[in-house]
Amino acid sequence: MNQCLRFPRLACLACVLLLFLAVVGCSAFIDPTATPEPPTPLPSATPTLTATATLTATLTPSPTATATSTPMPTATPVPLHVSVRIAPQVIEQGRTARIDVVSSHPAEVLWRMGDAEGAFGSGDGLRHIGYVGVSPVADEGAQALTVLARSERGHEITLETALQISAGDYGFEHIVFGEATEKLLAPEVTQPERERLDSVYGGESADHLLCSGLLDWPWRGTITSYFGTRRQYGDAFRSFHAGIDIDGQDGDPIAAPAAGTVVLAEELQVRGGAVIIDHGLGVMSGYYHLSRIDVEVGDSLVRGDVLGLMGATGLVTGSHLHWELRVGNVPVSPIEWVERDLTAPPEERL
Repeated sequence: MNQCLRFPRLACLACVLLLFLAVVGCSAFIDPTATPEPPTPLPSATPTLTATATLTATLTPSPTATATSTPMPTATPVPLHVSVRIAPQVIEQGRTARIDVVSSHPAEVLWRMGDAEGAFGSGDGLRHIGYVGVSPVADEGAQALTVLARSERGHEITLETALQISAGDYGFEHIVFGEATEKLLAPEVTQPERERLDSVYGGESADHLLCSGLLDWPWRGTITSYFGTRRQYGDAFRSFHAGIDIDGQDGDPIAAPAAGTVVLAEELQVRGGAVIIDHGLGVMSGYYHLSRIDVEVGDSLVRGDVLGLMGATGLVTGSHLHWELRVGNVPVSPIEWVERDLTAPPEERL
């Protein structure tokens, strides 16, 4: 029994001894001079796809954002609207009609009547003014008048209307010249001069009216022959008086009735010393038979400036001033422009 008990104790001692030797043996295999291996670093964290996607979204708009930012469609342009007012609509031969046009947005406006046409003047592109001259020998009745407007956006409008023309009250004169003077009525003399004047009166005019208010008289004297008077010149031909004759003496000063630019200043065979002033929008005035011309082409005149002296040059029977007014190269009555303010707004015109 006791032997049996000793064997287990011996066995335990043996186990302890073996354990001791094992520990001592393991320590003997460690080299204290060896350089220890550096520890393997933990792998660094790689950014996730979500983070990358977030950064990309910050720098570059996503397809969804691009689709959302599609520009709004352009609004359809508003059509052009035009209103026209003509005064007077019933007009005597030899008078001037004024046309007022209002456009809904800036536009260029023209008028046409028969073979004649003219431009409108405008300060803002919305309110336009034009003048139509009616010949003293125009046919009576309705004359077709066309107003054309074209906006800066390309819209166009054509309006058809008419002027009702009535007969003017004109007299008749039979004029007889001396033999030497009557030679000036020869076609080879009158035709080139007529063409010269037509080129000036029908030429380029200022694109706006240079004057305002009633016209003044260029010379205050007795009217010896009125505008529009039907005339028989000797036995040569019949015509009409395209202006008015104002009596006076050689050397009487002739003044500009309104502001304008000189477009002709020269000696003519039939009309003698001649000056023509452009007042804008096709409105021009002429002064003939002057004994002296005091202006030059290109001069800018204001109301009252002296342009020359009265005389008896050219085809005349005595000293006087022939004063003429044309609108779009159509002779009209100068007296109308003295008595009626054709430059005032529609509600203020006489």
